Amino acid sequence: MNRHKRNIFILVCLFVVSRVLMYMVRPFYFDPINFYMQYLDPEVLKHDLLNGLWHLHSQPPLFNAFLGLLLKFSPAGMAPVVCQGIYSLMTLGIVLGVYAILRFKNVPSWLCFWAACLVMLFPSIIKSETWLFYTCPVVFLIIMSTVCLMRFAVSGSRSSFSLFVLLLTILVLTRSFFHLILWMVPAVLLCTGYAIYRNKSIAVFAIVVSVTGLSLAGTVYLKNYVQYGMFTASTWQGMNVAAMTAFVDENEIKELEESGTVTALAVIPRFSYPEAYFKYYGSKPNTGIRVLDAEAKSTGEGNWNNEIYVQASVEYQKNTFNIIRKYPLKYMKAVLNAAYIFFGFSPYMYFHDFDKWGGIRGVSVGVAARRVIYLYLAPLVLFSMFIAGFWGLSGRLTCRIDTDQAGRRKWCPVTVYILFNVVYIFVVANALELGEGCFMRVPMDPLLIIGCA
Repeated sequence: MNRHKRNIFILVCLFVVSRVLMYMVRPFYFDPINFYMQYLDPEVLKHDLLNGLWHLHSQPPLFNAFLGLLLKFSPAGMAPVVCQGIYSLMTLGIVLGVYAILRFKNVPSWLCFWAACLVMLFPSIIKSETWLFYTCPVVFLIIMSTVCLMRFAVSGSRSSFSLFVLLLTILVLTRSFFHLILWMVPAVLLCTGYAIYRNKSIAVFAIVVSVTGLSLAGTVYLKNYVQYGMFTASTWQGMNVAAMTAFVDENEIKELEESGTVTALAVIPRFSYPEAYFKYYGSKPNTGIRVLDAEAKSTGEGNWNNEIYVQASVEYQKNTFNIIRKYPLKYMKAVLNAAYIFFGFSPYMYFHDFDKWGGIRGVSVGVAARRVIYLYLAPLVLFSMFIAGFWGLSGRLTCRIDTDQAGRRKWCPVTVYILFNVVYIFVVANALELGEGCFMRVPMDPLLIIGCA
C-alpha cells in the first residue's frame, strides 16, 4: 500500500470513529422538516410531491424533492437515520475530495492528510452534517465539482467535463444562492473556455454539454417567470435583500413613505406570516392549489410558499432599493454587520442589538469563555483564514498539468474555479443578506483550508 492509499485508509477509519463518537452525543437534527420555511408541508412532500414541486416558487425544487423521496421510501420512522447516513457519506466525500485536490496541487502528502483531518473536524462542517438543511449537500457539490474539473484538467476526459456541468446544474437547482446568471454562467464559461483552449477537437462537445446544463438549470427560472412573472429560482429574493435596511430607523422609513418614496409595506417585518400580507393587500390567494393558498402547514407553521409572498417580495425589493439609495451609509453599516456574522458561527448578531449578545461579567468562567470565543475570537480566526487562504490560492494560479509534454506551467482552471467561488460567496452573502451569513460561508470553509495548505 503506497503512502497516499494509506493516508486515505487512515482518513476513512478516523472519519468512522469520529462519527460514531459524535452521534453518541450529537444526534442528527431532523426536526426542521416540520417547521423550516424552505420546506413544503410534510404532508405534501409525502402524498402530493410532484404537484407541490410544480407550484414551489420560494425555493429551487431539488432539495424538497430529496426530502419527499426520503419520506416516501424510508422505512417507517427511519427517515432521520437514512438522512444521517446520506449526510455522513457526503461529508466523507468532502474530506476525501479536499485530500485529492491538495494532491493535485502538489501539496506535501503529510499536509494533505492534516488538512483533510481539519476539514473532518471543522465546527461548521460538523454542524452542517448533523443538521437537516441544504448546507452539507451544497458543500459536497462544490467540492465534487472541483474534483471533476481537476480530473478534466489532468486527463481531458469528456465524462469529467460532463459531470462537472451536471453538478453545477444540480447546485443551481438546489439553492437559489448560486444564481444561474451570476454564478453558473461564469463557471461554465470558465470550464468551456479551458476545454477549447486545451483541446479544440472537443469544442463542439463542450459547448453542447454547457448549453444543455444551462438550459436545464434555467427551466426553474423560466417556470417561475411564466407562472409568477419573476425570472428567479426563489421568489423570496426581494424579502432577502430587505434585511439590508436594518439600520434605517422606522421613523426615517415612515418619512420616505409619506413622501411616496416607499410603500407602507416597508414597515412590515419581512417574512411575516401570511395573515399580515392578507390584511395589507386586502385579499387572499384563491387558486385552488393547496401549497399556494394555505395559510399554514399541517404542522401549524406558516406556509411560506403562499402565493401572497410573490407580490410582497416584488414590493419589498423596490422599497429596499429606494431606501438604500436614500441611506447608502446605513447600507454599508449593514454590509459590515453582515461581514461580522459571515466570519462567525452565530447568526443574527446585529450591531444594534449588542446589549442582547451577552456580556462576560456576572457569569461563570465557562460561559464567559464561550462568549469570548464565539463573539470575538472565532470571527478573527476565520477572517485570518480567509486572508491566508485567498492569498495562497492567488499565488497558485498556474499549475503543471500531467499531460503537458512541453512541461510548461499553464493557468490552472481548478484554482481559478475555487477563487471564483470564494469571491462569489463572500460578495453575495455580505452585500445582499443580513443575518445568516455564517451559514452561507460554510461552502467556502474547505476551499479556504485548501488555500491555506
